[in-house]
Amino acid sequence: MNHDTTNQLRLSGEPGPDPADRAVESALDQLGQAERSSAPPTLESRLLASTQALLAKSGAVEAPPVIARVSSFSWSLRIAAAIAVLACVGAAWLAVRSPAPAVATTSTVAALEEDIDAIITTASFADAGFADELDKLDADTLNFGQSSSGQDWLDLIEETSL
Repeated sequence: MNHDTTNQLRLSGEPGPDPADRAVESALDQLGQAERSSAPPTLESRLLASTQALLAKSGAVEAPPVIARVSSFSWSLRIAAAIAVLACVGAAWLAVRSPAPAVATTSTVAALEEDIDAIITTASFADAGFADELDKLDADTLNFGQSSSGQDWLDLIEETSL
């Protein structure tokens, strides 16, 4: 049986196949035909019989095929469910916990103001020039407290620390 395996489609300006290639192709086809026809017709049955006899002597038993479904899909669903549960528990914990205490900057300024007032009161018995300086210090403290009540201290500290 000679099969022509060459491609019959060619472009219009392309030359035909090389005659040496045709000779090699024909020789390979003949070799394939000879190989196919050289095996005796009883080869398969003899091979089966000799293999079965060798297997029977060695005591090997053919194991039945194991058909099992191995899937990681169920594990991925379990992991996804665990992540969802953890997310819900975390969200509930964040919703229930008490908020963080606010930084009391105004109470610090008020305490400082009270201390300054106490110093001024005690200094009123002293020299009048010293009392004027303390009044000026008190006024500066009040101005500082009023101007700093709406200011973010963290930004101010970062700017001055550079």
